[in-house]
Amino acid sequence: MNIDMETQECIAHWITKVHLKLKNSMAQKVKEYNLTVEQRTILLLLFENESMTQSQICKETSSEASNITVTLKRMEQNDYIKKAKHPKDKRTTLIYPTKKALDVEEELKQIGIDSLNYLLGDIDEGEHEIALKVLKEIYKKVLLEEVDPLLK
Repeated sequence: MNIDMETQECIAHWITKVHLKLKNSMAQKVKEYNLTVEQRTILLLLFENESMTQSQICKETSSEASNITVTLKRMEQNDYIKKAKHPKDKRTTLIYPTKKALDVEEELKQIGIDSLNYLLGDIDEGEHEIALKVLKEIYKKVLLEEVDPLLK
């Protein structure tokens, strides 16, 4: 496939535009909770897993450890997370959602559900499946590109 690299027709351009608009939209929706989009993502992971280590959060969010350290510190200051030593490995710290976080769990989840319902409301199931398949294929290629230099 020969790709037209005109900015307006480049798929990477549209992925970036959509990502930025979605992130800005979500940022406005979680602002009233004094959360960032990244902090909401971490809380959703904690709701799902009950507790996680910082390295697990880094892996799941594809974030750098230094960024997660700062983010977790702010979340702890705002009483959204608490930290405790791992019961089996004292060198490891587990991160848990606080009561304050659990009190807004359903609201934070609903924000995502409402956004997706609105965004995907006019897209039929077949189009959705095709778009998802294409994005997953692009993601696989990006991952391969990251690994490829290591194989040489």
